[in-house]
Amino acid sequence: MNEPARRGPKSAAPQKRAEIVAITAKMLNEEQGDHVVNMNDIAQAAGIAKPTLYHYFKSKEEIIFSIHMTLFELMRDQLEERLATESQPEDQLRGVFRDIFAQLHSHPGHTRVFREYFRRLSPERQKIVREQEGEYERSVRKILTDGVEQGVFKDLDPTLASLALFGMAYWAYEWYNPDGRIPAQDLADQFYTYFVSGIGAR
Repeated sequence: MNEPARRGPKSAAPQKRAEIVAITAKMLNEEQGDHVVNMNDIAQAAGIAKPTLYHYFKSKEEIIFSIHMTLFELMRDQLEERLATESQPEDQLRGVFRDIFAQLHSHPGHTRVFREYFRRLSPERQKIVREQEGEYERSVRKILTDGVEQGVFKDLDPTLASLALFGMAYWAYEWYNPDGRIPAQDLADQFYTYFVSGIGAR
């Protein structure tokens, strides 16, 4: 009869870890001035004691790494769903823009952490993140390649086009406001239109 009670904390651990990751990403996104977010700040924001925080994460770097991995897991899952439900390169590419802007809205701070805190990771963790990033970017390049082969997009270099796409979409973390006048999906569609007007074959 005591078994469920013994398993309770373990079963709650992934949820608490995810909560800490989300809280930290938001705090890093709002980090200003000379104050650097530390483990004390994170524990206080999460409503737990500092020793309890160290039970979930051994260091701030480990949390930052988890933010990276959470972002790329989300991006991968969203793209896989797009590719499974959309057959045309134009629709798939529009979905990429929509997913990136949706992440900015639903996971505030994650993209900023990826763009600005990557070099704070250990070389081993940087390698893992780069592998995840590379897998995602290869999938997007394939969308562009398919579009070129089908005559939907101009005869362009998919690698350069993907770099332009990511530079255009990722940079939105600098100015995107979840409470702004234009919804995330509408922004994504406008950015898609700007991008495709440059690469579209017609």
